[in-house]
Amino acid sequence: MRPGRSLRFRLILGAGLMLVAFMAGVGIAVQRAHADSSRSERYARLQSTVYLLLAAAELDRDGALVMPAGFPEPRLSLPASGLYASINNAARSETWTSPSAVGQQPPFQGGVAVGQWRYDEVRGGNRGFLAVTYSVRWEAGSRSAPLVLSVLEDTADFRREVAVFERALWAWLGGAGLVLLLAQTLLLEWGLAPLRRVAREIRRIEEGEQAEVEGRYPDEIAALTGNLNTLIKQERDRQTRYREALSFLAHSLKTPLAVLRTALNEPATLPATVQQQVQRMDDIVQHQLGRGAAGGASRVAP
Repeated sequence: MRPGRSLRFRLILGAGLMLVAFMAGVGIAVQRAHADSSRSERYARLQSTVYLLLAAAELDRDGALVMPAGFPEPRLSLPASGLYASINNAARSETWTSPSAVGQQPPFQGGVAVGQWRYDEVRGGNRGFLAVTYSVRWEAGSRSAPLVLSVLEDTADFRREVAVFERALWAWLGGAGLVLLLAQTLLLEWGLAPLRRVAREIRRIEEGEQAEVEGRYPDEIAALTGNLNTLIKQERDRQTRYREALSFLAHSLKTPLAVLRTALNEPATLPATVQQQVQRMDDIVQHQLGRGAAGGASRVAP
């Protein structure tokens, strides 16, 4: 049997394709959801760093920005740590950058309206950064200054975290997909088992090992097996009638044939006898054939 004509092959192929499509859709959705959640979490941490910088910021008598030498976030003090910060004081055209930015050129962001937050993914050189920018008019006693705070984090750790999750996700989804495919195959085998049993019974009927379909089957197949048994019985009844008709025909033709043999010895009456007996044999043949064909009504239309 060619695979394209196998019901089992079609069902397994269809189930497999649907499973692959479903798993791929779920995997992509979960992958994107995790990436978005991880990105949002990192933005929240960068926003906390902005608040940390604001809490540490001071203005001197001249309105110049004064920042402490150390911070509770140690990465701000560690050069090339991957976390960088800057504060721009537009009133004095001065910019403070964290010690971690020494020797680096982070793409600090600006151009944010007072009181507004901005979240970006930016590139600097051949590296990517997550950036959080906030603008505020900072007041310290009678002094105030417009400050723009920008905090950047290298995306290398973020990308590694996402990549590790994606590998684990696709590994688990692949394993789950194989298990589900195996389960679907076993389920299909169990569901198609009655059809295979019917096929085996029909082969035994063809080989004369049994008279009809004898097994008990689900309701969806029971109607089929019932019709098969009806067809088998009708065919056997028809064959029996034809055998009986042929037997009767052979017996009925003996007398006309005997008359014809006798007429061969009487040439004078031979033509008339032949005509009479031929007509009689034709009537006998028509009668027996009609009897054999009309000996039962079929439930199946020809």
